[in-house]
Amino acid sequence: MADPFLINPFYVENAFLREEAFAPNIRYWQPALPNITGVVTLKFDVPFTIDSASFSGGITAYTVGSDANFDPNATIYLDVSTDNLNWTTIASQTNLNACCSGIAGPWDISSVVAGSNVVYVRSQMFMTTNYAGFGATQFMRQGAPYDPGFFTAASAPPQLISLIDLDFDAPVPSGVNDVNGLGTGFTHWLPGTGGLIPRDDPNLNLLTTPGYLAFTSTRSATSHTNGFGRNLAVLDVPGVLLNQMVGRDFKVTAKFDDVTLRDLSDELLIYVGTSSELILQAGFHDFSAIDPSGATAQYSILGNTGSGDFTFPGADSVRLFANGDEVILSLSRIDGLWSLEWENLTNPATSGAYSGISVPWLGAEPNLYVGLMHMDAQNFSPQTAKIDYFRMDVSPVPEPSSLALILLVSLATWRQGVRR
Repeated sequence: MADPFLINPFYVENAFLREEAFAPNIRYWQPALPNITGVVTLKFDVPFTIDSASFSGGITAYTVGSDANFDPNATIYLDVSTDNLNWTTIASQTNLNACCSGIAGPWDISSVVAGSNVVYVRSQMFMTTNYAGFGATQFMRQGAPYDPGFFTAASAPPQLISLIDLDFDAPVPSGVNDVNGLGTGFTHWLPGTGGLIPRDDPNLNLLTTPGYLAFTSTRSATSHTNGFGRNLAVLDVPGVLLNQMVGRDFKVTAKFDDVTLRDLSDELLIYVGTSSELILQAGFHDFSAIDPSGATAQYSILGNTGSGDFTFPGADSVRLFANGDEVILSLSRIDGLWSLEWENLTNPATSGAYSGISVPWLGAEPNLYVGLMHMDAQNFSPQTAKIDYFRMDVSPVPEPSSLALILLVSLATWRQGVRR
């Protein structure tokens, strides 16, 4: 039966795979003859263009110690190449830096191999001793308790591509019309909301402020704890439906001119969700009830998981915008983590972001509704927002083989001194 700890090199010259007599589960490559450099080269073919990569695998030069078999002249170098001709040394052990034990990485080799889809890793070993049971230089020492080596590579994160770009300069045929019957570009309302809102939405208007979408708030809320009820039938949440969203990065951006939230619990938000019971919402929130100054107050990220409201510790900042400000909001999910960014064009010093937020209840949802909502939950004074644009960028549908992990314990099939 083939030994699972043997590795499968691409090229071998003056080297052999040692099994230590006193520790039969230990394997490593060493020079076959002293005073001649031994070479072992590994080759990794990757099914994509590499953006980042790393390698781990022990290199050891026993140069000092009480054992008579240690060799003060022992040296070992670990090199990386993409063409098997031009090499970069990434690690070494010599009598200048080695003492009694080896090093194993992992080493980040991204700067050497980025842009390629093939990687060569070479060990050059030299020693002057010739002890029958021990090698003073060792490559890829394996066997309990030593870990096998690993090579990992990843492709570049896919670039986001524009999917939706609504500038509200002209009608766009769609499923959601404004009060005049003009298409807004939005195609859906969030399920569970807006049951009493006609298709020609009385809260949306493309004509009152040309070049903008005027969006009037309704006395409603997604929150379960607002003190008056949710009033979902008039909750106005126009948006679009996105499919095949599991594992995909995306970014929603909207520009708001003359932001106006004057009364308690006025909210102007970007949302992402599957229904009124499973939603993430982020944006402007008047929080004057708890702000002693009474100022319009806060950027917030809130969620609703169906069983109640969900908040994110630290994701609120008091007095970061004022009525009349011009602000660009962006809500994104990148590598599974969410961020809210705000760029205050009126007062740039107050721009900022919340980032690194986990929203596990949306991660596995394939279909997501994304759009805007405007509410005046705990007052009787509707506000009208001016939306300059609404944009959506997404990554392509993921393809397989964007990550390679190779465990260097395959079967040994090699011929000494011959390229395979």
